[in-house]
Amino acid sequence: MRKASQCEPITLELCMNLPYNHTTYPNYLGHRTQKEASISWESSLFPALVQTNCYKYLMFFACTILVPKCDKNTSQRIPPCR
Repeated sequence: MRKASQCEPITLELCMNLPYNHTTYPNYLGHRTQKEASISWESSLFPALVQTNCYKYLMFFACTILVPKCDKNTSQRIPPCR
């Protein structure tokens, strides 16, 4: 079982408008930092998919994977769609 990380403020600019503002790492893609998540985002297909506006919650979903919500009481990640 992995040691719980501490919650940290979200600094990933593209996810600053979420209804929460703290995250914890590693995220669900295995990134260890917000910078690593940002680099991965830029090299993925998500930016192009978001621009199509095919699903209004796509950006929110992507952000819940890149910067998962952190429960400030337990420092645990809260899974996407919860």
